Amino acid sequence: MEYQTFSRHVGKAGLKLKEFAELVRMQPGSVSNLARKEAVPSHLAIIAVLMGEMADAEVDFRQPLSRLDIVPKKSRGGGGPGGRFSNAEPQGVPPKKRSAKRVDVEKVGKTEKPIKKATAFSAIRGKSSPTK
Repeated sequence: MEYQTFSRHVGKAGLKLKEFAELVRMQPGSVSNLARKEAVPSHLAIIAVLMGEMADAEVDFRQPLSRLDIVPKKSRGGGGPGGRFSNAEPQGVPPKKRSAKRVDVEKVGKTEKPIKKATAFSAIRGKSSPTK
């Protein structure tokens, strides 16, 4: 189904695309981004057609959908909370554990300096690590 046809069925159901997204627990931007694809995913097309037909038959579909315990999809973009560019942790996802990088140090007077270790790359370039 093309996006225009999908949008018509959503409108036939008496909904705006944002309201449709909220009912099926999707991000509104994800629904509007479907316009860039060749076809709307079949499960969303089926939902839109059924909502439109139910609205024509004066059957309330909003109440049953609002009672469902649907877990909203996690935002993956940078715009919303929990996105890759936000400082907030996404809901229900434990924070990542970051291990401290271990650096060997040597005391030089009162300061500590990191010891440079030889790597395969430095050996190729002819540089070696300081030896004691």
